[in-house]
Amino acid sequence: DDLIIGFKQIVNDLYAKDISKKVRAGVRQKQKDKGLVETLPLGYYKDKNLNKVMIDEEAAEIVREVFNLYVQGYGLTTIAKMMNAKGIKSPEYYQRRRLADWKPEISKKYLWVQTSVKRILTNELYIGVMVNHKTVTNKIRKTKTQVPKDEQYRHENFCEPIIEESVWNQAQFLLSQRAVIKPRSKNGNKLHRYTGIIKCADCGSSMIARKRKWRGNEYTEYSDDRNYNGTTGFQAYEAQYLRDFLLNNLILAFITLSLMKKVLLLYFGMNVLI
Repeated sequence: DDLIIGFKQIVNDLYAKDISKKVRAGVRQKQKDKGLVETLPLGYYKDKNLNKVMIDEEAAEIVREVFNLYVQGYGLTTIAKMMNAKGIKSPEYYQRRRLADWKPEISKKYLWVQTSVKRILTNELYIGVMVNHKTVTNKIRKTKTQVPKDEQYRHENFCEPIIEESVWNQAQFLLSQRAVIKPRSKNGNKLHRYTGIIKCADCGSSMIARKRKWRGNEYTEYSDDRNYNGTTGFQAYEAQYLRDFLLNNLILAFITLSLMKKVLLLYFGMNVLI
């Protein structure tokens, strides 16, 4: 009897593993064919009658505000603090609110944290792109491995976007830049546009942004911090002090000339040196 029981357990285990394997294969095929909605982020809900992902306008406004604040120069932690100060509930609250039998916990505040903001800024569904098969889980070691981007299942125009692609691209550029230069803002202020990017031609150190006022007008000026404090012995040349509106004009002029060069090359075959 003990032998038969042991044999049945082995058969049942093999059957369960086989079923589990088939379920995972089915899920993977659905992800590959047309995309599979596992958990919708803040700003979306699934209409059961239409079987379609729809925009929750109330929550979508929060998503737009997060993106706008970030591209304006505010950091992840500062945005989280601003949301909490305004009394806006975290994404967890809106996610739980979709459950029919859920009742909000009075004692729980549903506060924003830095990771909540970053998850929103990096979720491609906000531009209508569903990405499946991003990670693979090892059940034995209980670890998650990131799947290379070229092996992930991407579905363009999966749903209506909440964020314009230009805003999305700007946010991704800022995320990648700030991950390298690691800028800091004082007292939750905006991060200046060129922070950590501009270097001093004399000593190579990063130029620091400071607010200046002249005849009632406020502007941002970038200067060599060490030179500013007089600790390096460099002479304060004019080139070491640069105003932000001059930088904006220089960059705009460079972009305009580059576009003109492309137009001349495309339509007239003229290769102009700039």
